[in-house]
Amino acid sequence: MVFRYRIVKKSVGNTHYTTRPDLGAPLTESELIAEIEAATSITKGDLQNTFSAVRRILIETARCGRGSETLFDFFRISLTSGGSLEDPEKAITKEDLDPRMVVYLAATAQREFYNNLSIKRTGISGDRLPQIDVVRNMATKNLDAYTPGNVLRVTGADLKITKSDTDQGLFLIPEAGGPETRIQQYIDNSRGTLTVLIPGNISGPQRLLVRVKFGQNLRETIYPAILTQE
Repeated sequence: MVFRYRIVKKSVGNTHYTTRPDLGAPLTESELIAEIEAATSITKGDLQNTFSAVRRILIETARCGRGSETLFDFFRISLTSGGSLEDPEKAITKEDLDPRMVVYLAATAQREFYNNLSIKRTGISGDRLPQIDVVRNMATKNLDAYTPGNVLRVTGADLKITKSDTDQGLFLIPEAGGPETRIQQYIDNSRGTLTVLIPGNISGPQRLLVRVKFGQNLRETIYPAILTQE
């Protein structure tokens, strides 16, 4: 796992930093069930019933005000709720509550967090960076996917590139490794949207990278989700 961090400068006091994990697409429950089914003799239906039962038990336990012991030797959870009232004499109803689930990492989870962890500096706060918010396959309208030879739309902020500058642009990088491919055909090239034509020879899971030059500074952003081929 790679954690990227940005420095946040303050005029008074210590310099602060924030981190975010450089991860792929989130693990879904259906994907987890499929992997367990493939590795065991438990059926998909039994796994779905088990997951439903675990959810019900955890929610009921939290609702009763009980914190759970370390779950799966990985984390413990508890439920808190509260709010604010202008009139302290007013009766509180359930609609006034703001329930929040709190997750505490167990020692095992903390050790797993540090295992195989590397840190890369990405810049200082104030540096402009292109921002990718949504990636949509216009052939199927699905998110985080592409179809070779078809249109892909990327929306975000500070995305406008100089097409004649080959250092800038949208780039695809095979998830399995290999050279990056610069996309050549741009249908829309604005600060908020890049609409492009995916080359017909691209295949397999891909990472999406955008590079934009602000003045003399070349900045890049890697979209966290892996694009799947459709």
